[in-house]
Amino acid sequence: MSIRRFLATTLAGAAAVAALLTAAAPAGAAPAAGTTAAPAAVAGTEAVTPAATCYYTVIGSPVAVRWSPYVGAAIYTYKHHGDRVSGPCGVTYWNADEGRLWIALTTSGGSRVWIASEWVR
Repeated sequence: MSIRRFLATTLAGAAAVAALLTAAAPAGAAPAAGTTAAPAAVAGTEAVTPAATCYYTVIGSPVAVRWSPYVGAAIYTYKHHGDRVSGPCGVTYWNADEGRLWIALTTSGGSRVWIASEWVR
């Protein structure tokens, strides 16, 4: 995948997520069961807190957690079998060149990182 195509896909997805996160909820609406209400997004911030967090268990060792959703991306850290990781529910990226689905995770500092889906359940 070319960097231009990757950036276009990523930016389009980010715009769609931002539109969903900033849409006003009906007055008095409560969060869905098992989730917490998301704080309002602040323009210019890099991390956005989603309405729900999903938790995964790593099933390989060592498994690279990367800064971008492709195998050539810089490695943020390694996780090991049994480690628990978390990220925004439903935020994934299909890398057609690799034939691999990537799942977004969130670092303790709020940054977005990625793990290949075949290594978590």
